[in-house]
Amino acid sequence: MLEVDGRRYTLAVDINGMCELETETGQLFQSVAAKAEAGSFVAIRSLIWSTTRRHHPEMTPVDVGRLISAAGVDTVMAKFFEMSDSMMPTEQDAKTLKLKRPRKAQAARR
Repeated sequence: MLEVDGRRYTLAVDINGMCELETETGQLFQSVAAKAEAGSFVAIRSLIWSTTRRHHPEMTPVDVGRLISAAGVDTVMAKFFEMSDSMMPTEQDAKTLKLKRPRKAQAARR
């Protein structure tokens, strides 16, 4: 949740928002996130726009730019990384779900 100028915005990192981001930018979600982390304002706005899709589908990229300007880039990106971190499974989650590390690929034989 992000509150700006007395209005609450519910941001969510979800598969549909990620798909919309990839469709709009022609780039992988991870690539846009890396560019945002490196400081690209275009990537920051696109990334945050994707998090508004579930609860605020009416928001345009320009609306999101105004939101970022009002809240502050650092505040908004901190909120994004907080959400992203909460999506990663903890050690306890991995044990509960019995998640295993993927097997290492074997070298091709000739």
